[in-house]
Amino acid sequence: MSARPFRFAVELHAPLDGRTWADTARELEALGYSTLFVPDHFDEGLGPIAAMASAAAVTSTLRVGALVLDCDFRHPAVLARELASIDMLSGGRLEVGLGAGWSLADAVALGARCGAHTITARGGLRGQLTDTITRTEPTPT
Repeated sequence: MSARPFRFAVELHAPLDGRTWADTARELEALGYSTLFVPDHFDEGLGPIAAMASAAAVTSTLRVGALVLDCDFRHPAVLARELASIDMLSGGRLEVGLGAGWSLADAVALGARCGAHTITARGGLRGQLTDTITRTEPTPT
């Protein structure tokens, strides 16, 4: 078994005080963090796709990801294309987390129901999304 280096990650909902999002990403990279994670909720933080893409664009080693992308918010094929593009443009620095959703506030914002039966149904959507992402490759232009 080969040794793996211990890594540190951070989850941020907004830029650090007094800094822009780009400056925050650069500072985290300079401090030695391995990954910047962003949330995927309607009531907090930046939109995760834009936040991940912009952080990756201004850094060279910092990995980016979402904790976690809610499968209810985006069509699987559209999300797969966006994620594949971020991964390609960042040189493979994307970490993907997928979830079925749990936040009542998010469900209300979507006009959706939230409960054990809906989360179980969303588990199937998460599987569909995982399959779609695995098969998707970006088309460079």
